Amino acid sequence: MGIMDQTKVHKLECSQCLMELRSGRIITADEGFMKMFGYTREDIAEGVTYKDLVPCLDIKQIVGKLREEFVFSSNICYEHTVMCKNGEVKAVCSMLEIQNTLIKGHRMIRVSSTELASIIELDTEAKFK
Repeated sequence: MGIMDQTKVHKLECSQCLMELRSGRIITADEGFMKMFGYTREDIAEGVTYKDLVPCLDIKQIVGKLREEFVFSSNICYEHTVMCKNGEVKAVCSMLEIQNTLIKGHRMIRVSSTELASIIELDTEAKFK
């Protein structure tokens, strides 16, 4: 019996955004980001930043920790909370990837996120079947 016979494949709701490394300003975001966190294209154009998404946390501490991790790898998997536009807080798992290309002289990070609740639901379903 192969692994595909033993494992169910599930689609997870995901989001992606492209963010300036230094300022944390979100440059672009996909529809998944808009749906998951409640922001609009207009909000992004007006300057949503990483600080808007994680205002409760010590940004300097997080940035320092991420810089340490980026020394060893251009990809980091990071569990954290995000504050949605409506104030709801969601636990997410994000993959952060430093991009090699510069946009307007700025290095970028691609952030791909999914809600931890959806992963936990899948794990729970698998245990009880």
